[in-house]
Amino acid sequence: MDTHKHRAPAKGGATAIDPVNGKGEHLNDAWKDGPRTYPGFGVAGFPNLFFVNGPMGTSALGNVPLVSEHDVDWIGDCLAWIKRNGLTRFEATPELQEAWSQEVLALGNMTLFMKTPSWFTGGNIPGKPRGILA
Repeated sequence: MDTHKHRAPAKGGATAIDPVNGKGEHLNDAWKDGPRTYPGFGVAGFPNLFFVNGPMGTSALGNVPLVSEHDVDWIGDCLAWIKRNGLTRFEATPELQEAWSQEVLALGNMTLFMKTPSWFTGGNIPGKPRGILA
């Protein structure tokens, strides 16, 4: 039985699953202050965890089926590149992840999105950290 005690996850598909990396770290703990990704595809510390329409990606800003197709193509190309180059993993570095996340948040703060309590910012769930999620 998993006795790991961590904060209740922010509501969402990835946190409902709560992936655990090879070091026993939970995604919910990594995202306790809100999601951070690079660039909506991967999370530092969680190798080979890919997201389609992930947080801080572009899905909610565009046509979701087209963005989904782009994400799946990118992930497929990435996996092919990894294999072709004799590698075994993809993992965002903490530095690149933070730079991407800060860029998304800075751009989001220049919009009206942050002024409304919507799913797009996490403001529709009391206690959920606010940010640009999509």
